Amino acid sequence: MMQKEFEKIKKIFYERNLKIEIIQHEVPKTSEELARTVNYDLKQGIKAIVLSNGQGEYLVVNIPANEKVNMKKVAEQIGWPKSRIKFALPEEVEIQTGCKIGEVPPLYHKKKLPILIDKKIYWNKNNFFTPGIVSHTIKIKTETLKDLFKKVDAIEGEWTK
Repeated sequence: MMQKEFEKIKKIFYERNLKIEIIQHEVPKTSEELARTVNYDLKQGIKAIVLSNGQGEYLVVNIPANEKVNMKKVAEQIGWPKSRIKFALPEEVEIQTGCKIGEVPPLYHKKKLPILIDKKIYWNKNNFFTPGIVSHTIKIKTETLKDLFKKVDAIEGEWTK
């Protein structure tokens, strides 16, 4: 668990007076289990996935938890070779984000990484995500989240299959 990253994210939200709800819960085994535990539709959850081009460049693509990332589409849109794009290795994820796989928040990572956001996330009234620690979930209004993504120059697009 990455308590340090969780505290950093909490501090950012509170300093900006953002209305969020932090929900503490048992550590889930899957996204589906988390959605049941916290009581939201899986499509409201955000999966933050770290990708690499195999040449030392990384990005975070955020998609609804009920979807799968379309890596060829991501590579094509950002100019990475389709043959090189891959999921970052667990140790790479931790170095880049300060979090382990499954704990990565959609924004505010250890290193400044390009952030991609799938437009389907904006279809929800509220969204839920792991804030750097798997025993907690943040509930946030979509409009607030959308503003945050704009402030970090996130690239909106269609990143799912």
